[in-house]
Amino acid sequence: DVPPIGQLAFRNWGRYKNAHADEILEKIPTITDPSELKSLYKELDGIYMKDIPIIVLEYRPWLFYEYNTSHWTNFPNEDNPYAPPQICTDGAGIRALYKIEPVK
Repeated sequence: DVPPIGQLAFRNWGRYKNAHADEILEKIPTITDPSELKSLYKELDGIYMKDIPIIVLEYRPWLFYEYNTSHWTNFPNEDNPYAPPQICTDGAGIRALYKIEPVK
């Protein structure tokens, strides 16, 4: 839940709500079939494009992100694109937290 307007919100500052988008977001981490994931992300993208809950002010290309493999491996990247290569504590990037592995 997002706090009401006037109270501090640490996420979803615009207080966007869409029950169908929430259902898709809950389903995505449980899916392993790439074609089904593509379909779900396409549907989620369609909701985003229709509702326009935010206006992005910064462009971040796919290869912009950095990571350090001194202690952890299997980060998403161009050769291993299982999740968006973004901050792993937000949005779809959270999936990376379940896939990265400690260095042996």
